[in-house]
Amino acid sequence: MGLSVAIAGGIVMFSMIYVMLTLPNMIDQTVSINKASSEIAEIENSILKTNMAMSSFTVTDAVNGYVQFEIENLGTEKMWNFTNFDVLITYQISSSPWNRTESLTYSEECNPLPASGNWCRQSISNDNIDPKILNNGETLTARGRVSQTIDSGLVTAVVSSNNGVVTARTYSVP
Repeated sequence: MGLSVAIAGGIVMFSMIYVMLTLPNMIDQTVSINKASSEIAEIENSILKTNMAMSSFTVTDAVNGYVQFEIENLGTEKMWNFTNFDVLITYQISSSPWNRTESLTYSEECNPLPASGNWCRQSISNDNIDPKILNNGETLTARGRVSQTIDSGLVTAVVSSNNGVVTARTYSVP
């Protein structure tokens, strides 16, 4: 009888130690899953609160490849990370029958005009609440420059925010 009690006690003790050793690992995995779920929910919430529209788009100088566009923030998400915005300009060039699409890089320098392959923030209307941040109801005026002369035809601008919300507009160059 004493031997069976000792064996049963050993089994119970082994089981308790095993549970105590595996429990922290399971808790770490649960915390990691919860953290990832929280980050995903935060990103999805940011996307849901982002709403923007390109209210105007024009080619200001076709020979030198200058364009200007305005982005209006219609959502509640503040837009400030312009470095991570994607600006794509598709246009016709005279030396090719094909359209050319260029991705413009954000530049802080906008005076007087951006360098080739860049876009910049010229101004934000009613920028009183948070300077240099595009809040709800404010409009960003931006300039860009493509690398080649823009030929007559349709020119399309596509702007994607840092969280993937997209707006686009087309302009016809005479």
